[in-house]
Amino acid sequence: MLADVLDDTLSPADQAAFDLHVAACTSCSSMLADAKRGAAWLEMLKSPRPEPPVALLERILAQTCNQ
Repeated sequence: MLADVLDDTLSPADQAAFDLHVAACTSCSSMLADAKRGAAWLEMLKSPRPEPPVALLERILAQTCNQ
């Protein structure tokens, strides 16, 4: 059910049962916290990649090829 919780696809009844269990089970509570942190990291990877400066390649070549 953990993946379904993260995807927010559980039915209201299943979500309620999951919430009751997690409130009483420290092992599952810890696992849920870890999974939420992992999902947050994965979301960060979806953000646009930074673009290198236009002159970066030229600066690298200038500093490494003439030595």
